[in-house]
Amino acid sequence: MSETLDVLEKRWRGACRILFGAEACGLEECKEWLSGLTEPISHHRSSISSKEVISAPTDYCKSAKTFMLALAFMLMYAYLAEFIKLSAIVGAFIAGIVLNRSRHLKEIEDKTYGLEMLFMPIFFISLGMLVDVHALVEFAVPIVIITLIAFASKLIPCALASVLAGLRQKEAIAVGIGMAPRGEVALIVASLGLTTNVLTAGQYSIISAMALLTTFMVPPLLSRALKK
Repeated sequence: MSETLDVLEKRWRGACRILFGAEACGLEECKEWLSGLTEPISHHRSSISSKEVISAPTDYCKSAKTFMLALAFMLMYAYLAEFIKLSAIVGAFIAGIVLNRSRHLKEIEDKTYGLEMLFMPIFFISLGMLVDVHALVEFAVPIVIITLIAFASKLIPCALASVLAGLRQKEAIAVGIGMAPRGEVALIVASLGLTTNVLTAGQYSIISAMALLTTFMVPPLLSRALKK
C-alpha cells in the first residue's frame, strides 16, 4: 500500500509540474504548494490499510442496497394499504414502525436524511397553503374546543396506560403529554378529506390549527411536568 501511494504522489507531482509550470513559478514554490496537498497522504500513510480501502466501497454498496430495500418495503406497505381502501400513509406509517426496530436503522436514517430535508419543507408548505386564514378567526372558538379535546383524548389514555405499565404518576403524565401532539398524520388525513370534498376549507383549517396548537403546547407543558 505504501509503494502505491508513493507512485501516486510522484505522478501527481509530475502532472502539476506540467499543468502549472514549475519553471514559470519556481520549483521551490511548486514543491511548497504540492506539499500542502500530499501532506495528508504522508501523514495517514501508516494508518491506511488495504482492507479499509477495499471495505469503503463495499460498505457503501451495502448501505445503498439497504436503503433500496427499505424504500421498496415502504412502498409495498403503502400499496397494500391503498389496495384495501386505506390511505397510503397508513401503510407507510406501519412500515416505518417495523423498520424502526431494524438493526439497519442507522444506515436507513443516513440515506433518507437528504430526502427528508428536501421534501419536508415542501410537504408542510403545501399543506399550509390550503389553510383558509379567515376561517381561523371565524372558527376561533371551535378551534380551542377541538384542540383541548384532541389533547386530552391522547393525554389521559396514554397516562393511564403508563400507570398500568408500572410508571410513577409523574412519569405517566410526562408520557401522556409527550404523546398528545397531532402531527403530520392528522394533516395528511385532513388534506385527503379536503381533496375528496369530505371536508370544507373551514373544517380543514380547524384541523390544521388543532395540529399546530397541540404541537406547540407540548414543550412548555412537558418541561413543567418533568421539573415537578
